[in-house]
Amino acid sequence: MRAVLPGRPKSGVYALATGFWDSRHFNVYITGSAFTILCDPGTIVQTVYDEDPAHLQAVAFDEWSGKIATCTDSVIRVYKPFGQSEDALKWGLQSSFLIPDLRDAIDNTILSWGTSEELLVAHSVLCMYSTADEPNSIWTKTLPSPSKLAEISYDSAYIASVGFHDRLVKVWRRLTYGAEDVRFDLAYLRHPDIVTSIRWRKPYHIEQTVQNVLYTACVDNKIRIWTGSDPHAPQQLNLWGTIDLASAFREQSLRTLYNATRFSTENKITLLST
Repeated sequence: MRAVLPGRPKSGVYALATGFWDSRHFNVYITGSAFTILCDPGTIVQTVYDEDPAHLQAVAFDEWSGKIATCTDSVIRVYKPFGQSEDALKWGLQSSFLIPDLRDAIDNTILSWGTSEELLVAHSVLCMYSTADEPNSIWTKTLPSPSKLAEISYDSAYIASVGFHDRLVKVWRRLTYGAEDVRFDLAYLRHPDIVTSIRWRKPYHIEQTVQNVLYTACVDNKIRIWTGSDPHAPQQLNLWGTIDLASAFREQSLRTLYNATRFSTENKITLLST
């Protein structure tokens, strides 16, 4: 069944957000200056329009609180869910604030949710905000070049970021918690070529505390799996393993070809025997 959705979705890595919250799976996509919330591929929960005509650049869905964060090239907005107890779920604007240090931020601002309603904002600067009440900046770090990719882990213990054409993944490990004195240390994960994707492993339950695992993809067609070490160890993440996608796809293609050839041969033998 096809559904007619409002607006053409924006193309981009951070133009679509998905998440599981309140026993339901949600998809959120941005289109122009609006964003649409779906609870399955064909059911629209809500389309949120803003008086600001500026086009949205990114969206992020918080599985811990159900909040949705969006941004234009200059403003971040946080929307909070309400009405779920009356079976009339909607999202309303909780707060909005300016993107810090707009240098090189146009069309490249990244949003990522951690735990306890903490929001990471990344472009040429990494900023972490507490959004439980009024947005409060709790950590800021200026980067040597704008971020192409940035992700905070589900427990807010790590931040990973990559610049354009970078072979090094920058990983910040959180040393202190609380809103008063948040500190991180920094390490680099070396890759043989340009990094194209980063992703933290999602815990089975969002409230679950598990060992953090980072997946990175590179233009060499390999996925690398990095696991956390002892919190007091100088090395943040260790390379646990590598998956060669080219080899895996080649083996799958050969297996499919073998099965197809075997099926065809068996059919021919059956026809000849009859």
